[in-house]
Amino acid sequence: MYILPLFLSVLLVGSLGGLFVIVGGLIIVPLLTVVFKYPVHEAVATSLPLVVANSVITSTKHLTSGCANLTMGLMVAPFSVIGSIIGGLISVNVSGKVIYLVLGFSQIITLFFMWMKGRFKKIDVLSDSQGAFPAEYYDQALRANVHYSLYRLPPVFGISAASGVLSGMVGVGGGVM
Repeated sequence: MYILPLFLSVLLVGSLGGLFVIVGGLIIVPLLTVVFKYPVHEAVATSLPLVVANSVITSTKHLTSGCANLTMGLMVAPFSVIGSIIGGLISVNVSGKVIYLVLGFSQIITLFFMWMKGRFKKIDVLSDSQGAFPAEYYDQALRANVHYSLYRLPPVFGISAASGVLSGMVGVGGGVM
């Protein structure tokens, strides 16, 4: 009954997610709960493998292009993993209303930052290699090498852990954070 529409919806959302890095809970969970009438806990659990698959595929592209810093990723990943375990434990122990509220709040925050993105003062990152894990990649849009590094490690670890909690709780990927 719902197999073909569900398949086509997930295919479309997966494609959009690869493009905008927002496949998980921001689109799939509302789609499954509102359109296909899945219980929210099932929708969250269903979205997580999609987030993982999308992350693996897009990460491969970013790694081969040189845009991703594997050392930096491996440094912050444990905090995200611990956060996702905590988020999963929270998710199975709270009502669906709490999950909807957290998901809605994360959607509003994501929309706000996407809207504000062009309004923030641009920082010249072309000569930044003084922090931890310095790296560089060629940016085709800028037609220049971009040098970057990681600053303020404790807040980065905290954001990574919060990203994991959010992912484990409502099924969104880390790209939202």
